[in-house]
Amino acid sequence: MDINSLILQTKALSWHDLELQPDPETAQATLDKILIGRLVADRPLNKYAISFGIKASWNFIQHFLIEEMDINKFIFTFRTSHDKLRVLNQAPWNIKGHLLILKPWSPGATFNEISLNHATFNVQIHGLPLDHITLNNAKEIGKALGNLIKVEEDPLYGLAFRKFIRIKVELDITKPLQQGFMMPRTDKSEIWIAIKYEKLSDFCYACGRLVTHKSSVDS
Repeated sequence: MDINSLILQTKALSWHDLELQPDPETAQATLDKILIGRLVADRPLNKYAISFGIKASWNFIQHFLIEEMDINKFIFTFRTSHDKLRVLNQAPWNIKGHLLILKPWSPGATFNEISLNHATFNVQIHGLPLDHITLNNAKEIGKALGNLIKVEEDPLYGLAFRKFIRIKVELDITKPLQQGFMMPRTDKSEIWIAIKYEKLSDFCYACGRLVTHKSSVDS
């Protein structure tokens, strides 16, 4: 084929004629083993130090791959979906003082379309009177905080087995974290209900936001 024929054939092609389709089985098998992650920081972090910190934290997983996709953003590929779920279910993760946000990869989405501004926290609600430690109250507080995922209950004793409520909530980390609230009572007095976040990275109590710098992994 001469050059003129090749040019004519190329001109005849149209991008609109392309029909790119995923292989559903292959795509699902891959997605089942992948997590997208972002470290909350205001500057690029040393990827080698971060990689070492992640591997040390996830030492219960025998093998997994870490690939840097963007500044402080990574793709984690696991051998099995079980390993992926073990890591995801133990979130949040604090790596070298920075919150690591993890999300599954949604079918059909590009890397940049996956929101990494929401993180899952285990949250403790302290200070409620005993007769207010109920499932309905736990759900109401969880919904007020963010996207309620789970209320922890004992299979035999419900919520009465401890002096505080423990819930799992997905929160928007771009907004200040709620530190507590005043609860009115029937006698018109108010009491302070404290909210505590487990495995919380550096936190500014003045503004209620996550602190996004840590010098030990910046170089």
